[in-house]
Amino acid sequence: MKHTGIKSTWKKVDIFIKNKFASRKLNKYAFDCFYQAKYINPNTSITDIKPIVFYSIANYDLSVLAARKPQYLNHYMPRFPLLYSNNIPERIIWHIKLAKEYNIYAFCYEVTDVNQYKNFISALNLSENTFPFCLSISPELNNNDINTVLNITDFTHNISLDDKYIIILDCRNLPTDKINEFINSAYKIISYNIKNFQLWCFLRHTSKISNDKISKFIFYPDLTKITTVSLKNFKYLNKKTKQYLYFYDTVSSSLINYNLDSKAYKTVINCMDTIYNLGPAFYKYDLNIFYNWIKNQCAYLRDNFNEQERFLFIDSFNNWGDYSHIVPEKRTGYSFLNTMHRAINNNKIYGIELASYSQPMPDDMYTKTQICIQTHIFYLDICEKIVNQSNKIPYAFDIYVSTNTSEKADYIKNYFKAHSKAVNIIVEVFENKGRDVYPFIAQMTNYITKYKFICHIHSKKSKIDIFGDNWREYLFNSLFGSKEHIDNILKNLEMNKGLGIIFPKPFVNLENAIHWGQNKDLAENILEKLNINILLPVNNIVFPVGNMFWARVDAILPLFTSILAENFPNEKGQADGTTAHAIERLWVYIAEYSGYTYSLCEEK
Repeated sequence: MKHTGIKSTWKKVDIFIKNKFASRKLNKYAFDCFYQAKYINPNTSITDIKPIVFYSIANYDLSVLAARKPQYLNHYMPRFPLLYSNNIPERIIWHIKLAKEYNIYAFCYEVTDVNQYKNFISALNLSENTFPFCLSISPELNNNDINTVLNITDFTHNISLDDKYIIILDCRNLPTDKINEFINSAYKIISYNIKNFQLWCFLRHTSKISNDKISKFIFYPDLTKITTVSLKNFKYLNKKTKQYLYFYDTVSSSLINYNLDSKAYKTVINCMDTIYNLGPAFYKYDLNIFYNWIKNQCAYLRDNFNEQERFLFIDSFNNWGDYSHIVPEKRTGYSFLNTMHRAINNNKIYGIELASYSQPMPDDMYTKTQICIQTHIFYLDICEKIVNQSNKIPYAFDIYVSTNTSEKADYIKNYFKAHSKAVNIIVEVFENKGRDVYPFIAQMTNYITKYKFICHIHSKKSKIDIFGDNWREYLFNSLFGSKEHIDNILKNLEMNKGLGIIFPKPFVNLENAIHWGQNKDLAENILEKLNINILLPVNNIVFPVGNMFWARVDAILPLFTSILAENFPNEKGQADGTTAHAIERLWVYIAEYSGYTYSLCEEK
């Protein structure tokens, strides 16, 4: 590094260090949102919205990524340098299976090259699978190419409206004065090959054209009219990057808020990153924005189109080159598909609502102890409250108690044996460290697999919060409260196989405590030790504040291991930044890693 003066050289060193830091942290970068990366059965429901997802038939040679580097701090590029082919029968079969499971109405095949389309049709035929589709024809095709595409296409499964096949002309990258020329030329060829069809036009949202051959328009954000991210907003490592970066929320709002002269469809884009070849990219991508963009478009469709016309266009299903796909990949998993499905079906992006079930629980819940409670008791005067609350459980259960002295253990054994309805009572002594979390994990590692459901509570008394007693009572009443309330919580866990953990909504005085604090690096280190590869959100963190909850054992099992035992410091009244605080913030993400979601309960 050439010395060019103290200030200049220091700046170069600073940039060099940031580049190295960004490269090392690349795989730890997480989207600023909550994740559902594991496959979760979408429980397909009937909806009036018809998602049409653009489907790439291209092969992407991303060998250029071999020399990839982050273009700015926290830049995340999950693709690897290889050939991405969308013309493999097994992959097409999997894509169609996913599309059916997630209630996608149709694919829109993006035809930009006639030879690639021939290969795709061959692979599709070999897969022996069919799925509704429409064609998006690019101006890169000449007249002979379009004619060939139409001749080799089986229109049996082409979607239609008013008994006319829908065919889309992709005019997004054409100059305005060339659009009508392409439309008129394509119309002649298509009308020669097909009798009943209607042409739709795919345009940038600021384009203004008129052509009586077009039945409907589909608009796409015009990035040339959207302001790029300013250097003032971000510290770039590659100054060339700045002209290609767009805030994701700005892109979405530009289309959402654009007033159209007539009815037209608006496309939803899931991310974009083509910076590696000096193309555009969306900065600060967030699943919340993707979710709300879809929900907004669903409302727009219901306000402006009849039920037969409510087509929701999403870009894209499998465009690996633009990194705008929703199909699962190694790092982001099923999060894009799960978010899309939740938005379309008007479900919450975070967790699910507790349902009310009238059907009875299995008979063996009354006779076999498939439920256990683990409670850490430091303060003996809370024993009575814990026994009274747990006695409301209407099914057979065992109770495990951890404490820190043998004298306390003797008192607890005698009290619980005299007053608790638990089938088995196990009391054990553990070191006074890790608050309630260390004894919970240390004790239950040996027992937890015997059970189906578990509840964790403790004798909480906060020395730093004047409302500690009220907080504890709120948590107890939310998790127990009444026989009917407990019954409903357990029925939700039993009946909903995708539900993994249930915990109280944050106490009224603690909304501002829902953050990582000094615990995110600790949490990531714990995951690394356990060889658990998941992305943690930067913000919008979700966790059981107070560390009390009901859970399905399979959902939280990965944390019950002796590997964590050495990570807990001795108890010194720490308010933050310990292994216990980090694990408290991991329960929901461990459940998500195990393939389950969460729900919130309220005080009863």
